[in-house]
Amino acid sequence: MDLVLARPVTRRHYLLAALLLVLTGAIVLPAAILAGVAAGLASVASVAPGQSWVAYAPAALVQTLLLAAVGGICLLAAVGARRRGPAAGKAVALILVLYWLDFVGPFWDLLAKARWVSLFAYFDPAGAVRGDLSPLYVAILLGVFAVTTGAAFVEFERQDL
Repeated sequence: MDLVLARPVTRRHYLLAALLLVLTGAIVLPAAILAGVAAGLASVASVAPGQSWVAYAPAALVQTLLLAAVGGICLLAAVGARRRGPAAGKAVALILVLYWLDFVGPFWDLLAKARWVSLFAYFDPAGAVRGDLSPLYVAILLGVFAVTTGAAFVEFERQDL
């Protein structure tokens, strides 16, 4: 990162470019999945009449929000490290722990109370498809993205190279 920042680019522009990349991935990946769902439903239209890809759009929205929140965490981890490897390792380790917490939480009473910490506890694509898109879950995922991204910008501006 130090070599990249040796160029005459402001820190804010550099981090904005990384943020743009995160948001592009968070939007393009669920959109591609939704396009695949639309193509699949179109190919079986005679077998499953009345099924529309539009019903799956809320699930793509929730997935976009989850990916954006994970991207915000990764940005925050990246600005706090000098090298890419340790930053990626910390971010992946944290995401895996959060996923494990959400996966094991319902089966283990000790972890059930701490499940709310996991981002994945607020990721409910099946509920979104049923029409039960929780505004609270949307707000939490957006809030995690906003707070971690804002903290990444503040940390990056204060960081001494």
